Amino acid sequence: IGGNVTWIKRGEHAELRFLRGEIKNDQVVTVHVLGEDARILWTWMEVHRKRFLELRDLPDSPYVFPGAARPRFVKDAIALPDGCMAPATMAEVWALGDERIGLGISPHACRHAVATLILAVEPGNFAKAASVLGDT
Repeated sequence: IGGNVTWIKRGEHAELRFLRGEIKNDQVVTVHVLGEDARILWTWMEVHRKRFLELRDLPDSPYVFPGAARPRFVKDAIALPDGCMAPATMAEVWALGDERIGLGISPHACRHAVATLILAVEPGNFAKAASVLGDT
């Protein structure tokens, strides 16, 4: 949710805060986004998000990645609120970006890569890897 993004320094340092129930491990998680990553997030929020809404003919919503579906995770019986992006849509957007950039990596494989990088820098810090991934 866009309200979960706090800009410490506009375009340079953002704090993302996920509340209980918003991620897999049901804990409050805070992530700091810095430097180039912060600039990319800032540009998305301030420039490209608006164009994404126009191209997809979507109404605005409070979500960083808006959608038109009222997706439901059958597995967990969780219904997400109107205006958020359905997992299938996120997969479609990821595929379009991957086609353009050519990374050849799925979102799930990307999660594994992030965990591996964290553990390479901080061997044995499984708690940090789990926290960053919003998992247990």
